[in-house]
Amino acid sequence: MKFSWQILNYLIDLTTISFNTFEEQLTLAGLEIEQVEYKREVSDQIIDLNITANRRDISSIASLAKEISAIFNIPLKIKYKTYYINNNNKINNFIPLSNDILYYKLNIIKNSIHNTSPEWLKNHLLAYDIESKNIFDDITTYIKIKWGQNILIINEFNYKSLKNFLIKKDNTKNPFKQINQNNNSMIVYFPIYNYKLEYNVQNNTENFINAYDETIRLITSFTKSTISKSQEFFNKELQKNIKLITVDQIKINKNVIQKILGPIKKTNLQFLSIKKIFLTLDKLKLKPLYIKKYKKFIITIPKSRIYDLKRQIDIIEEIGRIYGFKNFLNKLPKTIKKGHITKKSYNINKITYNLRNIGFNEVINFSLKKNINNQSSNIQLYNPNTEEQEELRNNIIEGLIDNYNYNIKQKNSSITIFEIGKIFYRTQKLKYIEEIHLGGIIYKQNFIRQNWKDKTKNFNWFHAKGIMELFFDKLKIKIEWKTLNNNIETNLCHLIHPIKQIGIYNSLNKEYLGILSELNRKYIENIQKYNHSIYFFDINIEKLNKLIQDNKHLKYIVKPYSTYPSVIRDINIQVNKYQNLNEITKKLIKDKKYFIESVKIINEYYNTILKKRSICLRITYRSNNRTLNSVDLYDIDKNIQKYLHNINKE
Repeated sequence: MKFSWQILNYLIDLTTISFNTFEEQLTLAGLEIEQVEYKREVSDQIIDLNITANRRDISSIASLAKEISAIFNIPLKIKYKTYYINNNNKINNFIPLSNDILYYKLNIIKNSIHNTSPEWLKNHLLAYDIESKNIFDDITTYIKIKWGQNILIINEFNYKSLKNFLIKKDNTKNPFKQINQNNNSMIVYFPIYNYKLEYNVQNNTENFINAYDETIRLITSFTKSTISKSQEFFNKELQKNIKLITVDQIKINKNVIQKILGPIKKTNLQFLSIKKIFLTLDKLKLKPLYIKKYKKFIITIPKSRIYDLKRQIDIIEEIGRIYGFKNFLNKLPKTIKKGHITKKSYNINKITYNLRNIGFNEVINFSLKKNINNQSSNIQLYNPNTEEQEELRNNIIEGLIDNYNYNIKQKNSSITIFEIGKIFYRTQKLKYIEEIHLGGIIYKQNFIRQNWKDKTKNFNWFHAKGIMELFFDKLKIKIEWKTLNNNIETNLCHLIHPIKQIGIYNSLNKEYLGILSELNRKYIENIQKYNHSIYFFDINIEKLNKLIQDNKHLKYIVKPYSTYPSVIRDINIQVNKYQNLNEITKKLIKDKKYFIESVKIINEYYNTILKKRSICLRITYRSNNRTLNSVDLYDIDKNIQKYLHNINKE
């Protein structure tokens, strides 16, 4: 929107402010200047401002002048007059007007002598690239630019169209009777349009009386005409609907303002004082009232700002904008307090961590899906973007199956994936449910072999069950495997295998947690041609969270790392067929006289004749207080051999 620098100075004195300072402060206040055009022929500057949609109140030079007055703390040269038109005085004439018109004021001009505009008026219009026509059209355009008010000045040849526009056909009270008898008369028409009665009428006429007074003054001064007494007309039907609506108020605590804006730069981390907050709000014409007892400001929102000042944060933004955001400290305060994480989020992170540790990969899928099985529990969207996103998902497994298909196309032979996300469904009682579930798919080819000479075996039901038990052990959760209860509502019926399925229950209260099942063969036929089993699990996270207990005690032993070098030796030991090697290595490491840091198994050979195992161990020796020499290693080896000899005797 374009504004004239000269006309702006008629309303507010900006001579003491340089244009660069004006441009910088206006930009910081949220009114960005896109372009400044210098009009040398008229000695004026046209400022092109980028007005955002929420600042519809800045629609004229007069409204911009009020905003600049608040930003620079400069008083206006003019005094705004409040004009009340919805009072029941004797001047008002209530007639049935068109529904587009709420009220209008009308004057009749007679005996106009001059029709040419003065030079200053032509120059103001030329600055806007508007060519001068006649004094009446020029005044109309000028008032629109300066005050944002629409007026009409027409002659006797056009009054009939205006009459039809303003007055209904059945209206008996005709304000144009005297015009019909005078061929030299002109009509000055000041309307107020019906904006669906969104707010009180007097606030809609904030610039009305100033625009009216200047229009009449310009016409009488430069046309030397006589103007009749004004007549006011009010819409008879709409008058019944006009009510003085309650004034919008916002209550905001002083501490909230100070906390969000932060400390002022120039002070020693002091916040904006109550006095400065009050003065800033007063500049914005928000009529602030401070209640000391409750430390609250009560702010009255003018009707011209009801569109953009609705919340507390809007008021705080206005204070910062007028006072200047650059005057506040723009660094985040340092804090020594650790952020709080909910138990639910903590447990979800714990579940994710443990699943990754046992070889699963996490995936994330969209919550909208295509309608496949037409279940009654499905929640469909009224206006979906595409067919692939026409309903909310009621289970996680179908999305994981799509991930499985993608990985199969990429020739991946091992697929272990999981997802934690929300599902949505409708119960038989038409109640809408939103839950967080954990879902996973396990598919492995060539999973295990007992010996290197044997062929690999595929993943089976017992392996899947063992992985789930390992997962629950890591979470320190006691669960119970039971046959699924027929009364349980589940959205996985079409995916569950009729035989290879089992329910996961809370071992304490027997509450249903989830399910482990092989994917139904009928469903597999639709997604693959291979004869391999696919296993999936689905668990309710919210129920699982109740079983996860936090350890509030520590059992950790902190030991310093040794700075001395290590020595590695490979030794061969013979043990019986049924001796547990893990117990042997644990005793070796536990006995500190051996200085053993770690023991690894390199190879194993089984003697069928002696029925003994020959195992090669790689032992790492390290001392915490010295470097081990050859004498130390000799004594250690001797003690180990003696220890192993005693074991073989047993």
